[in-house]
Amino acid sequence: MQPTQNAPEQWRAVVGHEGRYEISDQGRLRSIRRTSQLLIKGTQTHWGHTSVKLYRQGKCTRTFLHAVVLEAFVGPRPHGMESCHNNGNPADNRLTNLRWDTKSANIKDVVKHGNHNYARRTHCRHGHAYDDQNTMICPSDPNHRRCRACLKAARKIKAARKAS
Repeated sequence: MQPTQNAPEQWRAVVGHEGRYEISDQGRLRSIRRTSQLLIKGTQTHWGHTSVKLYRQGKCTRTFLHAVVLEAFVGPRPHGMESCHNNGNPADNRLTNLRWDTKSANIKDVVKHGNHNYARRTHCRHGHAYDDQNTMICPSDPNHRRCRACLKAARKIKAARKAS
């Protein structure tokens, strides 16, 4: 990710790795212990988040880049909070795109941005469409949906087993 043209990139020490690594508000990580500074790219997980390895006293710690940015610029992770991406792009680790929030808010963001695996589904595993007539919202959990055709078929099978 390139720095924005409007403001100069700000660099801060990585919490717990002061004197070794710095993180920018643009989500870039660099090593500062070398003769010349080295940008560290990290690797992308299958979810799209950037993971980096940080070394201290010969031990390696793997962490997410978005958490490093938030800890350096916002502060330590509050209890029960997760790092959230405001625009739904897990590879965008700019400070303006990140915040600490609850797990519930993070999942709602994932659904809102169309990145939730189950929310994207248009059909159940048996091929029935999730439409107004065939979709039932569970009364106990309004965030959970069920296929009416599959429920009806399951009830028939259960009744047949009970009868025999």
